[in-house]
Amino acid sequence: AYTPPLISMGWYKLPHAQSRRGCLILASIALVRGAYFLTAPFQVRSIDAFPYQSSPVIRENICTGDQYREGKWVKSQTTVDFDLCTHHLDWNCAAIDNFNQLNGSMRVGLSLQWKWVPQHCTLHKFSPESMRELLRTKGRKIRYVGDSLNQGMAESMQCLLGKEYEHHVSHVRFDYLGCPDNLPTYTPDYCSNSSHVIHQWRKIVNNLQPRDILVVNTGAHWFGDPDEKKLAFRNIANAIATVFNGTVIMRTTVMGHDSCERFNEPTSNFNSSIQQKQTPSYNWANFTHLNRLVHNTFLEAGLATYLPLYVDMFEQRPDGHVQNSSKNEGMDCLHYCVPGPIHIWNELLYHLLYTILTDEDSV
Repeated sequence: AYTPPLISMGWYKLPHAQSRRGCLILASIALVRGAYFLTAPFQVRSIDAFPYQSSPVIRENICTGDQYREGKWVKSQTTVDFDLCTHHLDWNCAAIDNFNQLNGSMRVGLSLQWKWVPQHCTLHKFSPESMRELLRTKGRKIRYVGDSLNQGMAESMQCLLGKEYEHHVSHVRFDYLGCPDNLPTYTPDYCSNSSHVIHQWRKIVNNLQPRDILVVNTGAHWFGDPDEKKLAFRNIANAIATVFNGTVIMRTTVMGHDSCERFNEPTSNFNSSIQQKQTPSYNWANFTHLNRLVHNTFLEAGLATYLPLYVDMFEQRPDGHVQNSSKNEGMDCLHYCVPGPIHIWNELLYHLLYTILTDEDSV
């Protein structure tokens, strides 16, 4: 399979025949719109055969701690086998944009061309098979717990691993992490019933073992001053420490991007002033403070194994979002398409897990 020189998207295999026809149309259009695309020929291979790699690198300087947060987005010839996405996807942009499926397929393809490259270190090399091996060892499971953004991350991992591993990956919708869902009525003693929170978390982790992994996130549903939620997050963190003795990863919440439909690639021109302009509504401007508060409470809770997963580099990714559309009420510029750029969240997750779990496996 060969892609003509003016097409950079490669051949993105979509899960439905209609989508494949869309890609054939896309190839024709891309010949005209050559300015969008790379000039190098591209051979089609599955994601396992070509796992997000470019040229070989020396990997002695592996990232430790949060070193990976400093870096840049680099364009690379990335392939993703969409046929692995056989399950229902709430944020499948090719399907959401069925009134204009070509547009949805194009946006997905363009957003998948970028990888995150740390400046001073290298990540453990990710591939779907390496992630499968990490889970096969000791029969591990990953459970994503939180809001719809965490659901998108879980669906992304399921796309990467395929149907064979769906019993290793699950998602539990838990917007308030065990607290009452009356957040518009905050009071200083909101979520003060720690016994209630512990009871809720027992149900969430009832079939997990110490070898398993929790990936926790919620932020977009927590409005108002983050400092008003200190007691709530302290009780949440303590509840998890009480009922679960495995690995806990807290993924940070990243802001959305107003008018995301204007972007088809990352932006490096991003600072606090632009951030404020990009967060005119909702609670996006509070995410940085909220992330810090949640991280500190999780640190203090005495969790068996805890690591934060920082995804603040996605402040530079206004592309690849689910877009506003007059025909899709409720769509926004906060969620990302799946498949889409949040595959990188799971690549970073793999880096963290490889660092801590391979040490355990060698014992």
